[in-house]
Amino acid sequence: MDNETLNIEAWQLKYLAQALTRGKRLEVLRAKFHEELYECISYSTTNFDPLNPKGIKTATDSQAIRIIEAKERYDRMIMNEYDRHFRWQLLLDWLTDHDRTIMVRYFQKKKFVRPELIASLLHRISKRLAEEERHIEKVRTDQAKEEYAEYAKATAEKRMPKRKLSVFEDGKWILIDPDEYNLLQWKKRLDAKQKDMREYFKDNFNHPDAL
Repeated sequence: MDNETLNIEAWQLKYLAQALTRGKRLEVLRAKFHEELYECISYSTTNFDPLNPKGIKTATDSQAIRIIEAKERYDRMIMNEYDRHFRWQLLLDWLTDHDRTIMVRYFQKKKFVRPELIASLLHRISKRLAEEERHIEKVRTDQAKEEYAEYAKATAEKRMPKRKLSVFEDGKWILIDPDEYNLLQWKKRLDAKQKDMREYFKDNFNHPDAL
């Protein structure tokens, strides 16, 4: 294994090792990010096309959609960091006690370790790291395909006229657009997943060696 490959693997491990710190920092900054989103809202305007006088619409809906999408992207950033931290924990699990001590000291706690020890460790685990990276890449590819299929299906459905759904929500019946209802349900599932993830990490990794 050449020095360039060693440096790349070392950087990747350091990035995984610091994921929990980044995730917690993003959570702390989430409220400020939301405030900045709303501060960027502009006053509603009306777009008038003389060739299509009936096609009058305001920018309010598009701004709301952009805000929702920005919040979702931010939430995915947090979840991705927690996912990286989970991968880091799995990596530590299959290491020997000696190698685990070196990994935590150097990559997670950023303390000095002799370069020859790091090089020797990377040589020992490089094959396993490569196998896991290939597996992760396959999972990502499969997930991207599924997400694209869902997006294509949703896009096709939007072209068809839809009737509003009658839904019993919060103790009362409401009429709601199917797309809006699906978005709300997805957001609830995401919030629940994030809550479970936070509780999991709080219960399992909230100790001095976690950071």
